Amino acid sequence: MITDVGKHRVRLGSIASLDPDSLLPGGRVSMMFSDPPWGNSYLKMFATYTEKATGVRPPQIEFGDMVVRYADIIESSVEDYAFIEMGADGAGAFEEELTPRVESVTVREMTYGKGRPARMIVVSKSGRSPAMPVELRGGLAMVVGILQGVSGECDSVLDPCCGAGYTARAAMRFGMTFYGNELNPARLKKTVAYLGSGK
Repeated sequence: MITDVGKHRVRLGSIASLDPDSLLPGGRVSMMFSDPPWGNSYLKMFATYTEKATGVRPPQIEFGDMVVRYADIIESSVEDYAFIEMGADGAGAFEEELTPRVESVTVREMTYGKGRPARMIVVSKSGRSPAMPVELRGGLAMVVGILQGVSGECDSVLDPCCGAGYTARAAMRFGMTFYGNELNPARLKKTVAYLGSGK
């Protein structure tokens, strides 16, 4: 199900069935920022939350398949930058899948929440180095810092696992059009509320 909120557009559904052509204008977007589930246990947890919210068990996707799906979307539908926030254990799978497909893939160390180690996978299809915050600590402030660094070059952003709306909130600060996909209807409702409020 696709919902338009002003100039923004979101979709309720699994990333496994996400067709960028149906969500994005012309099937393309300037950039991607996403914090997808950090492994199979997280994917199962979010599927369970969705089943509790809807009464329907969503199709399960394995972590390796999700990584390939992200790489496919980046390769075909993202014009340049992609930023993927990932647990330290899962970052290598993204780096391995993306490196043969795009010009530049780098991995930055970061911390998340209460000091948990994480990594930011930074993709540049043009090979340019995007402006980045010096410190990467997770949360809304970091997303704002990253989008601020590329907002002069990018006018739209995709988040294929958009959760409760950090990427949407950051995009609105810089006048960027937001496109999101989320499995859980309760979390997507929060994103739609942010987009509708214009804040």
